[in-house]
Amino acid sequence: MEDVPAITTFSRREFDESKSPELTLFKYTPNSRGFIFLQLCAALLFIIAFTVYLITRFEPLYWMLPSLGLAGSGIYLIYLALYWSWFARRSGVGFDKSYLYIVRTNSVDRVAWRHLSAEAAGFTETHDNGDHGTLNMAIEGKKVQLKLFNPFVWVDDFPTFLVEMLSQIKSNESPKPSTEEAES
Repeated sequence: MEDVPAITTFSRREFDESKSPELTLFKYTPNSRGFIFLQLCAALLFIIAFTVYLITRFEPLYWMLPSLGLAGSGIYLIYLALYWSWFARRSGVGFDKSYLYIVRTNSVDRVAWRHLSAEAAGFTETHDNGDHGTLNMAIEGKKVQLKLFNPFVWVDDFPTFLVEMLSQIKSNESPKPSTEEAES
């Protein structure tokens, strides 16, 4: 059996050009209602900031501080909605018979299934917050994050993807019969 590296990183272009027909790819689903809510909150913050200006005309000047804080918060909320919708369009996760693919906006990490264990995949880590399903994989000194879900995006058909990942890990961790046992 050839010795393949545990994790290989390459560009999106290389990935798109060499995609296997056996690749099952899962895109991220954006939380559209959450994005609408963020945009409405941002609009409300902008309206309040403008109202502070209309009422005070920033006289005295310290009235500018709450307006800047409100407007800055609104800009941050819009940034969150734009970033995660862009992430959902450009990213994904997938697998074929030999590899797990973590597709990012500009690069792709290919993880060999045979190097994956529950510990290496990050399943044994404990997290205090349950709203960010991220696996922090660590294989042969290389670290890779796999985002499964968060309040803004989640993997399409998450159960199917998780079953495949856990099946591969289980097959790696199940004891292999030794050659002596196989001969008897």
